[in-house]
Amino acid sequence: MEDMRRICAFFEDDAARAMDAIRAGTPRSIITDELISSLGRQLRGEMFDACYRTLIAQYKLIEQKVSYEAFLDSLEQSETRDFLHGRFPGLSAQLAKLSNRRVATALEVFRRFEHDLDDIGRAILGKRATPSLIDCRFGLGDPHRGGRTVAILSLSDGSRVVYKPRKLDIDQAFAEMLTHLGSDVGMTFKVPKVVSKEDYGWAEFISNEPCECEGDVDAYYERLGAMLALLYILEATDFHYENVIAHRSHPVLIDLETFFRPQTPIVGTETNEGIEQSVLRTGILPVRLELESGDTVNIAGSSDVAGQEGLVERMTVERGPDGNPTLIRRKGQLLGGSNVPILDGRKRPLNESCSLQLEAGFSRMYREILTKRAEIGRRLSVFLGTQIRVLFRHTLTYTHLLDEGRHPVNLLSEQARERHFSSLNKLSRDFGLGTVLAPHEIRHLASGDVPMFTCPVGSRDLVVDDDTVLTDFFVRDGMTLVRERLDAMSEADLAQQLWVIRESLGITDANVQKQLTMATPSVERVQYEPNDLDLSRRLLDISASITTAIRHRVYSDDAEARWLVSKALSEDGRTVGISGAFYDLSGGMPGEILFLSARGTALGIGADVDLAMKAYNHLRRRLDEARYSIRCLGLLGGWGSVILSQVALSAMLSEDRFLEEAEALIQSLDLNELIRVDRNFSVAKGAAGFILACVELYLATGSRTSLQAAESCFAHLKRNRVPHGIGYSWRIASRNSLSGLSHGASGFGMAFAKMHAATGMDALAEAVQGCLAFERSLFVPDAGNWRDLRDYTLRTQGPDCGCSWAHGAPGVGIARLAMIEAGFDGKDIRDDLEHAMTTTLNSRSAEDLSVLSGEFGRLELPLLYAEQIDDRHLEATLTRIADVVSIQNKLGRERGNAWLNRSGLMTGATGCAYQALRMTRSVPSIVGFSMQQSVFHSKLSPSRHASMQKMGSNRQAA
Repeated sequence: MEDMRRICAFFEDDAARAMDAIRAGTPRSIITDELISSLGRQLRGEMFDACYRTLIAQYKLIEQKVSYEAFLDSLEQSETRDFLHGRFPGLSAQLAKLSNRRVATALEVFRRFEHDLDDIGRAILGKRATPSLIDCRFGLGDPHRGGRTVAILSLSDGSRVVYKPRKLDIDQAFAEMLTHLGSDVGMTFKVPKVVSKEDYGWAEFISNEPCECEGDVDAYYERLGAMLALLYILEATDFHYENVIAHRSHPVLIDLETFFRPQTPIVGTETNEGIEQSVLRTGILPVRLELESGDTVNIAGSSDVAGQEGLVERMTVERGPDGNPTLIRRKGQLLGGSNVPILDGRKRPLNESCSLQLEAGFSRMYREILTKRAEIGRRLSVFLGTQIRVLFRHTLTYTHLLDEGRHPVNLLSEQARERHFSSLNKLSRDFGLGTVLAPHEIRHLASGDVPMFTCPVGSRDLVVDDDTVLTDFFVRDGMTLVRERLDAMSEADLAQQLWVIRESLGITDANVQKQLTMATPSVERVQYEPNDLDLSRRLLDISASITTAIRHRVYSDDAEARWLVSKALSEDGRTVGISGAFYDLSGGMPGEILFLSARGTALGIGADVDLAMKAYNHLRRRLDEARYSIRCLGLLGGWGSVILSQVALSAMLSEDRFLEEAEALIQSLDLNELIRVDRNFSVAKGAAGFILACVELYLATGSRTSLQAAESCFAHLKRNRVPHGIGYSWRIASRNSLSGLSHGASGFGMAFAKMHAATGMDALAEAVQGCLAFERSLFVPDAGNWRDLRDYTLRTQGPDCGCSWAHGAPGVGIARLAMIEAGFDGKDIRDDLEHAMTTTLNSRSAEDLSVLSGEFGRLELPLLYAEQIDDRHLEATLTRIADVVSIQNKLGRERGNAWLNRSGLMTGATGCAYQALRMTRSVPSIVGFSMQQSVFHSKLSPSRHASMQKMGSNRQAA
């Protein structure tokens, strides 16, 4: 826009002086008017970006008195410019720094170009004489160490060369290894030609060019798979969409500085250690990246990100209704990169079909490295001493801080900018290395740079900058880790990584997702026969097959075990992501630990208990490291998950140490702070869930500490309930207060009832009745169910009433049983329970088997009913169990047991396995939040019970 160009008058003098300095200092053999003109446009663009928000904000203060045209005219007057420079000294300093840095970096690049002309021509361009320079584009990539960035130099013959402000020895070493391995497997790879100097280098420019035929697309992904295998072995990271170029049938990696990642000290955050040990670490495969804001985004090297919502909001200028400019924050959209192959003008992103080629390439290269790993191990020595970059945070955090540093408030003074960058200390509270790294990060940011941390391959030292080295910073150096990775290679590890590849691709493909989640088969009703052992056998088979699936994903050593899980990232469960199992009971490690412990003790399988304890060791270590990053209290996703799991382990394994650790954990938490930030409130993620966990601990130990914690949570919930309306309710993630167990009134009432049984507090009894009153206002008599008022359900015009453990009759019934057990009995509660039972048993079977929203969760209500009330519904319950077994059989036939890949107690196959085990053996009701041993199987007739026990003995012997 013309008016935007007129803003440049504010800094024109500074820009002109910078161009004069570049002209005077650049070798005469290089300088041209065309080059200076291009550099001037670039610098003016950078300076405009630095100041336009401040200038427009200043105009908005006076727009009632001064027209926009008059304001633009005033920018050409020295008096106005002097006033604004005085008003915003931080802005003046930034503009001066930009121009000075551009002069310094341009002169450095041009002098180096002149000095290296012969090397560039010979090694990269294949010419004795290098064509003359006609243009140079700076600012590609992030600025580091004095504003240095990648630059592209355009030459008079149409060729281009890339300048990189770092040594390129690692690029040369990687190219040699990839080329050598490629020849062994019969594959060629395109690698950029490079010239590596002392602290900088030159590289061949790789253009994005389309494929010529379908075979080129297949070859592209086969090569990408082969490269993925080598990146996996070399502990590589950060190959996102901007670091891969699709050049015909060749994927080309263009930023090779994140290999041989060393092992960092305690990180104190929810890093995915499982991902760190898998091919997902490379960044090539789709994986949801969690930002500091809590948002997630997929920027993988194989993904087409074009059109995806921007990562962060940025202040921009738009025209207001009056035609004048106004400032507004928008995320915008990502433009995408050059990483996706193109055929006939159409992008061909990685999909289910292409994945076969990728897997084939991965397997070929993996097996080649496995066969020749001794030779590869010797070749690794060429990497020793090469400089690699170490990333501790996503660079988006830094670039966003730099951008926000140009907010008008932060340009009032240099001190204001420094205070802004010091906010990084707040982000570091949940980041164990923050206290060590933040001072260096803040110093780099204040100078206008994205922090750059490096390390020589084979060293444990962290290089902060030219003057600062943190000696022995890393636990183990990257070369040691790569050699260990080589030693650990095996066919089993190959199978594990192929599973990760398939899972990461399957969960992002719309067709596969639709196939896996939307189809609803017609299920043939199976009548249970009293003398038929098939049902019990199939239940234990389900348990066994899921145990096998878990073991296939385990990374284990003598002390610890960990694994990857697929977890839902969206409310409807269709968007899922792979992550390392961690602390949440819903989809994390506690669920697997509890299942393996229960199975091991119930069936006498010591290997299951051993694996569970290794996983518990890992969980305890990670909890110590990540203590300050876990901010939720809930029972499915928070500290309540851990405490309830420890109580359950004590019940299963008859070991008091788990109770002692739970008691110590509560004492160590900053509960006041956790309560202060709790806005989830519910059983799933909030204080109500923490109350349930504390009450279970109190029932097991008589702990006053746990009761005091529960009392603090109750006071918090009472303060934050909806002040008006029927009964007691809380608004959490939806506009309306909800019914149900997970996020609704049943969950709150259940927590208060159990706590009342332990304390006798009158306020708790009042709260229980308040929850019941609210939930009854949502009861639909014709449906025998309670309305589902979630925003998601209303938005998608889903059913008025849910029928799952989380939302609807099954969860409501489980809560009513808990209330009866806690002493809250009466006709209304019994009526609610009978409605819930009838609706649950009559609900139609679907393909969702999970506990949270599917069949194994629904079945918990009739199981508990048979244990706590009577066995009048036993036959109907057994018929429903047989239905579920039929669904599982159908899934196994149609999908090859792909459903086993989704782990998690509440959201995946682990919960199905636990519930299947619970139907045949005495284990606690985890999803009923009761640590008493299950007695469902004892409700069966003696012949049935004996048959199940006999079958279990046979399985155990097998």
